Amino acid sequence: MSEPTLTATAGGTPLLAPLLAQWDTSLAMFLARMAGLTDDEYRWAPSPGAADIVLGDDGLFHAGVEDAGQPTRTIAWTLAHLADMCWGRADYVDGDQIYLNDDEPFPGTATEALDEVQRAADRWRAAVAGASAEQAAQVGYSAWPPGMDRDLPFVDIVWWMNRELIAHASDASTVRDLYAARG
Repeated sequence: MSEPTLTATAGGTPLLAPLLAQWDTSLAMFLARMAGLTDDEYRWAPSPGAADIVLGDDGLFHAGVEDAGQPTRTIAWTLAHLADMCWGRADYVDGDQIYLNDDEPFPGTATEALDEVQRAADRWRAAVAGASAEQAAQVGYSAWPPGMDRDLPFVDIVWWMNRELIAHASDASTVRDLYAARG
């Protein structure tokens, strides 16, 4: 795998440009790592009780068990969580502020899930790139209710989202490695 190219043209205010470049690089590396993900890998539970997506009464999958206290997560749960954070935070930055946290349907197949994560990540990136220097420093510019967004400058939320992407990409990659090595 070749390393993604970093450029100084990440967009947005200079304060956010390095974070956008880091987002782009981290996302590209993660999606390259997930290339060819099978449905079996996507839903494989690395331990009993692993957080996963669940089929709801509406016949659609949703991010199920919250990971509090869960020792592991499926790749499906991790992808749903990443998409949820991107959609939700973007909506509370420059949208209608109506996104429902963790209650949105999520794809049941690996290919559709990766497409959903890409769309959600692109939406979040656009919201970040559209912020002015003043908005980047503004406390509460992102007003996403379940997070710490209302109490921190937007640049800190952008940093946090990058950290979330990197951490969850690592989680999903490890689960994929464990799946391959399960014997």
